Amino acid sequence: MHKWIVVVLSLALPLFAQENTATIGGQVLDQSGAGIPGARVIARNLQTGIERMAVTNETANYTIPLLPIGAYDVSAEKEGFKKYIQTGVVLEVDQRARVDFKLQVGAAAESIQVTAEVPLTQTDTSSVGSVIDNQKVVEMPLNGRQFYSLALLVPGVAPPAQNSILSFRGGFNVAGASELNNNFTLNGLENNDQLLSAPAFRPSVDAIQEFKILTGVFPAEYGRNSGSQVIVTTKAGGNEFHGSAFEFLRNQVTDAKNFFTPSNTPIPAFKQNQFGGTLGGPIVHNKTFFFASYEGTRSSQQITALTNVPTPEMINGDFRQLLTLAKPIHVLNPSTAKDFSTPNVIDPALINPIGRALANFYPTPTSPTPPGQQPANNYVFNQPQLDTLNLGSLRIDHTFSTKDNLSATYNDFEDSQISQNNVVCGSRVIPGFDCTVDLLARLSGLSETHIFNPNLINEFKIGYSQFSNPRVTNDQDIHFIQQYNIQGTRLDGPPYSGVPQTSVTGYASIGEPTNFPQQRLDHTYQLTDSLTFVRGKHSFKFGVDLLRFQTNGTVVGNGRGSFSFAAQTTAPTSGYALADLLLGLPTSTSRSPFSPRYYDRTGLYAGFVQDDWKLTPRLTFNAGLRYEYNIPIFDHRNLLSNFNPITGQIDVAGQNGVQRAIWDPNNTDFEPRFGFSWQPFRSSRTVIRSGYGIFYNSPALNIVNSGPQQSNAPFVAAQTFNSSLASPISLSNPFPINNAAAGFLTLSAISRHLPDAQIQQWNFNIQQELTRTLVLEVGYQGSKGTHLPLLYNINQPLPGPGTVAQKQALRPYPQFGNINFNTSRGDSSFNGLITRLEQRYNKGLSFLLSYMWGKSIDDTPGTPYNVTPSRSAAEDPANFTRERGLSGFDVRHRMVFSPVYQLPFGPGKRFLSGNRVFGYLAGGWEISGILTLQSGRPFTALVSRDNANVLASVDRPNVVGDPFQAGPIAGNPTCAFAPPAQLRTPSAWFNPCAFALAPAGTFGNEGRNNLIAPSWKNLDVVMSRVFHIWENVFMQLRVEAFNAFNHPNFDLPVQTFDNASFGSIPAAEAARQLQFGLKLRF
Repeated sequence: MHKWIVVVLSLALPLFAQENTATIGGQVLDQSGAGIPGARVIARNLQTGIERMAVTNETANYTIPLLPIGAYDVSAEKEGFKKYIQTGVVLEVDQRARVDFKLQVGAAAESIQVTAEVPLTQTDTSSVGSVIDNQKVVEMPLNGRQFYSLALLVPGVAPPAQNSILSFRGGFNVAGASELNNNFTLNGLENNDQLLSAPAFRPSVDAIQEFKILTGVFPAEYGRNSGSQVIVTTKAGGNEFHGSAFEFLRNQVTDAKNFFTPSNTPIPAFKQNQFGGTLGGPIVHNKTFFFASYEGTRSSQQITALTNVPTPEMINGDFRQLLTLAKPIHVLNPSTAKDFSTPNVIDPALINPIGRALANFYPTPTSPTPPGQQPANNYVFNQPQLDTLNLGSLRIDHTFSTKDNLSATYNDFEDSQISQNNVVCGSRVIPGFDCTVDLLARLSGLSETHIFNPNLINEFKIGYSQFSNPRVTNDQDIHFIQQYNIQGTRLDGPPYSGVPQTSVTGYASIGEPTNFPQQRLDHTYQLTDSLTFVRGKHSFKFGVDLLRFQTNGTVVGNGRGSFSFAAQTTAPTSGYALADLLLGLPTSTSRSPFSPRYYDRTGLYAGFVQDDWKLTPRLTFNAGLRYEYNIPIFDHRNLLSNFNPITGQIDVAGQNGVQRAIWDPNNTDFEPRFGFSWQPFRSSRTVIRSGYGIFYNSPALNIVNSGPQQSNAPFVAAQTFNSSLASPISLSNPFPINNAAAGFLTLSAISRHLPDAQIQQWNFNIQQELTRTLVLEVGYQGSKGTHLPLLYNINQPLPGPGTVAQKQALRPYPQFGNINFNTSRGDSSFNGLITRLEQRYNKGLSFLLSYMWGKSIDDTPGTPYNVTPSRSAAEDPANFTRERGLSGFDVRHRMVFSPVYQLPFGPGKRFLSGNRVFGYLAGGWEISGILTLQSGRPFTALVSRDNANVLASVDRPNVVGDPFQAGPIAGNPTCAFAPPAQLRTPSAWFNPCAFALAPAGTFGNEGRNNLIAPSWKNLDVVMSRVFHIWENVFMQLRVEAFNAFNHPNFDLPVQTFDNASFGSIPAAEAARQLQFGLKLRF
C-alpha cells in the first residue's frame, strides 16, 4: 500500500515545512468600513530592501506568505485613495501577523505614515507555542551558551529527568511528551540526531535571530514527533555590514563552594573560555548577502561527587565493623556456611587474586566511618571534565528577481568531551575511569522560493547532514583481563583492554562501560517542496517531504566481561557484596565476545494539506491532514536478527523467507488536525482558541541499535551466567560451560507488529491583550498516548522458590536467557493548566512569565534507553498495571520568570537624559534574569538483587510505612537503618525504614515512581552595561551569576535499598558561579 501512496505524494508536490519565515495578512477597507478589492499591498524588508506584493481579493483580504523574518514597512494603495504606510512591522518565526488598513479618499501621491501596532493575540491559528525573540536570545543568562536552554522559558516545557539519556544533550519534555519526541530544524532543514531525536548541530547564540517552539496542536505541515517543533532561524546579511565579537570567562576563583564540598577542601578547579564572532553584510547591494559566525569553547573543570567506598580494613578482608551495626551483618565462609577462623574476617588464603585486584581500584576514603555504621558517603571525588568545542556557520541569500530567491547554508560543529560521569559513560565516581565522547555534525542545504504570482508561491528545499559520535574509554593502557588471563574473555588486547565493569551492591562501580569503544556515522538526506495558494477566504498549503536516514558504526562487544556482586554467597540470609568480590564469587557474569557492525537504513515519506479559512473577519478555521510513512528499520547488509516468539527461534534478516525490515510496515498513519481562532468582540484584544490533532512519533534508531544489534546471535553472542550456592561461579572461571545456567544467550526482540506511537492532543485557551504591549494567555492542554514503546522480559519465569537450574527450566523459552521484548503496549495521559504573561518591549522592560500545573501518567519510560532513574523494563510481565504511575519526567508545578530591563537613566531615557556627566555614568545599564521554581520529580526505590527469584537483577521492595514519616516505622521493627528523626534533608530525604525486603520469591508491593525528589529553585542574573564607542559601534560588559542566591539544588536520593546510603542525597547541582563577558557590536 505504501508504494502507491509515496508515488502519489511525490507526484503531488514539508513533512517539515518547518517555517523559518512568516506571513502578513489582513484587510483593506475605506473609511466607511467597506472593502477595497484590487488594492496593492507591499511589504518592504528594511534590512535588505527587497519587496513583496499582494493584491486584495473580492473580499478585500490579502496574504503575503513566506516572508523572511525581520522588520518591514507595509503599505497599501489604490487609485483614488491616499497611500497608507505602516512602519515597524516586526515579523517573528512562523508568525501570522495581521496588518489592516483604512484608506482615505485622496490623491495617490499623498501618503499617510503611522507606526504599526500588530495585535499581540494570535487571531488566525489554534496552535500553541511561543517565540523567543532576539533580545532574549542574546541577553538572557545562558550557562554554557546552549540555545535550547531558552526553550525552558516556554510554558509547558521542563528539563529532562535526571540521568536520562538526553540530560547532558539539552533535552526537554513538553506537556506530557518524552524528551525523545521533539523535532529540531535549522533554517527549515532537518537538524536531528536520528538515534535520539536530539539536536545534531548547535548554532552559536549570537548567530540566532530567534526561534519558535510549538508545543501543542501544530498545523499539518509539522510532523515526525508529537512533543514540540523547535524552529530555529539564523541571522541574515543586509545592505549594511553588521556583526559582533565576544569573550566569556569563568574561573573557580569567583565560584561558591558546592554544598557537599567539605569546608577545609578548596573549590575544584574550573576554567572556561568561550569566544567568537559574527559578520554579515552585502556581497551585491539589494541582491546578495552573507552572514558568518564562529564560536569556540575551552573548558576544564572538576565536579564534586559523593559516593561509598570500602574502608582499608574491608579491602583486606576485615568486616568486623559490620558486627557492630544495629542489625549485624554476618559474613560466613561460603564453603562451610560457618564463621571464618576469625568471625567476619576472610582468611587471607581464601582471597581471590582477581577479586583483590579489582577491589584495589577503590580509593582510600576521604572521611572515616563511625563505629556502628556502614561506609556511606565517605568519599569526595572531584571528577575531571574537559571540553573542546568549535562551531561555525555560513549563510548566503541571493535574489535573482522579484520572483526568485535562493538561500544557502553550511554549518559545522565539533565537540570533544572527556568525562567521568554522564549518561553515556555511566556514573564513574572513582578515579581512573573516564571516557571521551566526540560530537561531530555538519549541516548544509539550499532553499529556493519562486513566486508564480502574489497568490501562488512555491518553496523547495534540499538538505544533507552528517553526524558522528565516537566514544572511547581512557583506560585502554590497563590490560587487566590479559594480565590475569581471565578465561572466556577476549585476551587479544585493544579494543578489549581496560578494566571489566564490576558492580558491587552498596558501593561505586569499578571499570568502564561494557560496550565501549563505539563509532557511528550518520547521514540524513532531505528533499521537500511546498506550495502556498491563496484564494478568496482560504489560504491553502500543500507539501511533501522525503527523508532518508543512514547510520553506520561499530559497537565493541562485552569482550572484557562484566561481573555483579550482590551479597549472595557469603551468607544464606545476609552476607556482604564486597566480601563476595574478595572471595571472587560473583552473583552473575556477562559477556559478549563479538563486536557487531551495523548499517541501519530507514526514512520517512510525508505529505500534507492545510487550509486556513477566514470564515468571517473574526473567525478563522484551521484544518489539515497529514500522512506519514516511516520506513521500517533494516540493515543494509542484513546484519540483523530478531527473536520470533511464535517459533521460539532467531530469525535472520534476508534468510529463509524472513524480510529485511525488523517489523511490519505501518501504512495507516493519517493525522487530522483542526481548530479555530475566534474574536468574540470587535477588537482583536480577546481571542478564544481551541484545537485537536493526531500525531505519530517516528521510531528512534536506538530501538534497533541498542537492542538486537548489540544482543542477538548469530552476529552477537551475549551470555549471562547466574551463580547459586549449589553451582557457584568464580572469577577464576567466570564463564563456565557446565554452569547450571549454562551461559544461555541473552536476546533482544522487537514485536513484528509495532504500530507507531500515536498521540492525541487537544487544547483550549483564551488570550487577552491587557495593554498594547502586554498579553495574557490562560489555557488547558491535554494529551493521550497509545502504542508507546514498552519493554519487558518475555522469558521471565514466575516468581517463587527454586534453584537457578529449576528456574531456567521454567522459562517460556528455556533454551535462552533473558529476552528483552520491545512492544507498543504502553500508554500515557497528560492534563495541564498552561499560562503565559508576556510583556513586549515597552519603556525598557520586556518579560515572559510562564506557569504550568500538570500531571503526566504512563506505564513506560517510552524507550529502550533508561530515560528515567528507575528500572527501564516492566518488573512483572504478567501484570503491567503495576507499572502505571507518574511519568519519570512529571513536574506538578513549574514557574519561570524571565525579564529584561534597561534601567531608565542616561541619554534618551526618563532620568538624567540632559545631564551629560551623570547621564553617561548612569546610562546603558541593563539587568536580565531567569527565575525558576519547580516541584520535584518522581522516582522509585529499588532492590539490586533477584529477590523474586525470576533470574533478573533488580526488584522493588515492600512499602511498610509512610516514606515521609520520621522516626521508627511500626511495620518494620527490625529495620537495618537508623530511623531518621528529620526528613527532607540531605542526610535523609525519606525514611529508609518505610521499605523492607519482600518475602523471598515475591515481588515487592511498591509502585512505580511513588517517591518525589527535592524541588528546584534557581535564579540566574545578568548585569550589563553598553558603551557607545563610535557611530554604530557599541561595547557591552556583562557579569552573569548562575544560581545567584547559591541555593542548593539536590540530586536524586540514593534509590537502592541495599545501599547503606539509601534515602540520603549524595550530590547537588552547581553552587553559585560567575561569568564575565565582553561583547563588541556594530
